[in-house]
Amino acid sequence: SALQWDTGINLPLLFRSSWKVTPSVGITNVTGGAFAVRNERTDGQWVFQGKRAAFGVSAAPTFFAFFPGFGPVSRIRHSISPILSYAFAPSATIPEEYARAVARPGTGLQLKSNPTQTLGLTLSQNFEAKQRTAGEDSAAAAQARKFRVLGISTSGLTYDLEQAKQEGRNGWTMQTVTNTFQSDLLPGFSFAMTHDLWDGPVGQDTSEFDLFLSNMTAGFGLSANTFRSVGRIFGLGRGPTPTRAGGDSVPTSYVSGLAGGMQQRSLRTTNQLSGGGARSFTANVNVSISRFRPVEGATAPPGQSNVGFSTAFSPTRFWGVSLSTQYNVTAGEFESQVLRLERDLHDWRAGFNFVKNPNGNFAFYFTIHLVDLPDLKVDYNQRTFQSR
Repeated sequence: SALQWDTGINLPLLFRSSWKVTPSVGITNVTGGAFAVRNERTDGQWVFQGKRAAFGVSAAPTFFAFFPGFGPVSRIRHSISPILSYAFAPSATIPEEYARAVARPGTGLQLKSNPTQTLGLTLSQNFEAKQRTAGEDSAAAAQARKFRVLGISTSGLTYDLEQAKQEGRNGWTMQTVTNTFQSDLLPGFSFAMTHDLWDGPVGQDTSEFDLFLSNMTAGFGLSANTFRSVGRIFGLGRGPTPTRAGGDSVPTSYVSGLAGGMQQRSLRTTNQLSGGGARSFTANVNVSISRFRPVEGATAPPGQSNVGFSTAFSPTRFWGVSLSTQYNVTAGEFESQVLRLERDLHDWRAGFNFVKNPNGNFAFYFTIHLVDLPDLKVDYNQRTFQSR
């Protein structure tokens, strides 16, 4: 049996309009594991590890810089928002009876918990633009459209002050750092890069700082709203967004489980056709590239590159088409493909699904069912298994 208990004290925010300093005080366990345990090593009695205080403080200021605009942009604002943090917990003693109760076989008893003292930093940046307005009307200028040209988010950096005191060690604790980029100029766009920081294990004095691009991912989506959003940013088509009569919904049935375990599942309808509307065109593209740092005297594993594409649209009023595929650039072949066709037959729905898995297996599934009585249906499922 185990019993856990944690508590903390909320302190008021300091310098609310500038540095946004947040102090904190907590009461944490002396070491990892539950606060109290009871097992065969304690003869059925509860043993406790004790508590220790933990202190911390963080600051989240925001700094601004302004630059002149150009073209349809009147001004650009650059904001930098770092989050600085410091945490400290003193050393503490672990009761011997608790150490014996949780000790792993073949390991000695740990009777002391070392102090912890860490520094942290996360960073986010935004470049925002303000759309230029005609004339010098102050009211129109105040309501001018603002949009994000580029946003950059950097993953956290941490430094362990206690680890840095140990012989042969330094205080760095993160092996990689990731930067993520986003922009309103292309809605749905995301780009991320992960760099390996150290040529060797992190925290060792023998490891040298050496940036190495280990992973890169990018993705974006396209739809009718994408072009309308870009047009509004650059002052094209500022009127209200047109809507399609009858809505944009269309039945989007799918076979759950075919792509993974090739198991037959019932065809589900996620959207209902309303008033003969059709689905708007959408498309998504994603790219991923991974690499491994070369190691002297050893053969590094090969890298991997993949491109994924998916799209959905309605070629006619009552047909819906969706396609997704994954292409392995490294191997030069398509790893998986999923093709779905849906047909609205007034009171009936029909769906055709074709699936190819990365292992080479194929599946074809067809169903037609009554909308108001889904149990009234006809199903057909064919699967092919291949060995590679």
